[in-house]
Amino acid sequence: VTGNGIDGDVEEVGFRSTRIRTFHNSLISVPNGVIADMTIDNMGLRNYRRYKTYLALTYDTPSNVLDLFTQGIRSLVNAHPACPPEQDKPFHVYVNSFGESSIDILVYIFFEVPDWSAELKARHEINLQMIELAEAMGIRFAFKTQTLHIEDFPERKSSTPLQNNISDVKHRMTEYLESKRIEN
Repeated sequence: VTGNGIDGDVEEVGFRSTRIRTFHNSLISVPNGVIADMTIDNMGLRNYRRYKTYLALTYDTPSNVLDLFTQGIRSLVNAHPACPPEQDKPFHVYVNSFGESSIDILVYIFFEVPDWSAELKARHEINLQMIELAEAMGIRFAFKTQTLHIEDFPERKSSTPLQNNISDVKHRMTEYLESKRIEN
């Protein structure tokens, strides 16, 4: 039970008070009048347990590999015995954002398990499978980093691609958009 700053398991409901064993293993006695006025979230009666995480991948990961990796994760989720079928409880695995040091993939799934221990076990399994998939595909996870680019040296030409020819850039953009059947 969770409510009014109290988290724990109800051990006994008495005539005047309810005893709750907290997750710190202490025992709290709460007057029933207080409980009657509380908004209580009974976490034990959930049908599904939500798991949301972000996988941070290096910026040098090609877009087609990112797409394949997200497809692979979806296959892992569909095959995991603790994950309900997608038609019962949709899940989401998408390239979601551009972080400071990474391309971030959102993994938003659900587990159909009876308790927290089973949820932890399912998380462990799916996390290891995602790591193994990344290893098999040669995908690297990103670390918080900063890169310092020094553009100009007297003895070396700049490594920054120049976009001086705007008509060439526009032509490449138009070709890309046409290949995707998008009008500009």
